[in-house]
Amino acid sequence: MLNKTKTMNVPFVDLVAQKQQIAVQVQEAINHVIDTSTFIMGPDLSKFEEAFAEFCGSEYAIGVDSGTSALEMILRAYEIGPGDEVITAANTFIATVLPISYVGATPILIDMDSETYNIDVTKIEQKITKKNKSDHTSSFIWTTSRYG
Repeated sequence: MLNKTKTMNVPFVDLVAQKQQIAVQVQEAINHVIDTSTFIMGPDLSKFEEAFAEFCGSEYAIGVDSGTSALEMILRAYEIGPGDEVITAANTFIATVLPISYVGATPILIDMDSETYNIDVTKIEQKITKKNKSDHTSSFIWTTSRYG
């Protein structure tokens, strides 16, 4: 007897369905920015920063142009720079490593765990040196999910 099972195709991410829920608000916001020519900085960014800070329960929030810039700001806030090393996964997207280079630090790439595809945590300790400890009490280890 054959086992006949039905398969169901479930999309990984249905961006069309997500967009449909907010399409009108998104289009209005885009039109507003185009109509007022406030592409960079401006009152809309200030409103976003204030609202996001409140949402996060923080006193401040800073809007930047990309995730890469946000990661660079984190490194600069921790005073990571020339002479420092930052440990990260070898199988990551370039945007994980670029901020390390931008601040003048050296990326130390660690291979992935073949079961999880994330950084192999058993290989981290041997890569910790005074250069990736910087002036901090713990090493600077930069991790990402499988999807960056």
